Amino acid sequence: MHIAHSYSQSKPLSLRRFIGKFALLGCALLANNFAFSPMAHALTTDDPLSAQRNLRQETNPRGWHARWVLESGTLTERQRHTVSLELLNDESIRQVLNIEQVSAKGLFIEQPSNFWNYGRSKVNGISKESASLKLELYPANAGEFTLPSVDITLGRGENAFVVRSDPLNIVVESLPKAAQGKIVSPE
Repeated sequence: MHIAHSYSQSKPLSLRRFIGKFALLGCALLANNFAFSPMAHALTTDDPLSAQRNLRQETNPRGWHARWVLESGTLTERQRHTVSLELLNDESIRQVLNIEQVSAKGLFIEQPSNFWNYGRSKVNGISKESASLKLELYPANAGEFTLPSVDITLGRGENAFVVRSDPLNIVVESLPKAAQGKIVSPE
């Protein structure tokens, strides 16, 4: 009876020691494995936006090119103008295309649709496959502005890559004196 009594008194203490040592050993092994793993410094998530930040950093790989295209030659302050962001390649464009919101100081840029128009465009006399996205541009004032470079993400997951458009300098003219201070709408 005396043996059973001492066993029952020491059992909780030894169980606590065992659990403590096991937990300490487990933490040490986990930390050791994590420190030497190739992913130790690159945690991943299922968040698609954070995945886009880790895309291949090639600029315009494999003959891809992106540019701004103005539909009219003359831009006037306080009027709506349509511009297109055009993606070009020698082969057909089959990837999923995404861009982030486009903004520039002094210009209000609106994306009325997420739908890309696919077709062909001639660049320096050479026919290219194209995908274009229409944007509405509202210059607040007259002056010189720059449509910024835009990163177009093509594809998803490991095979995704980015094509960066060229920036475009534009000149916005003033309204005629007779129209200044009045509400102006396109025809």
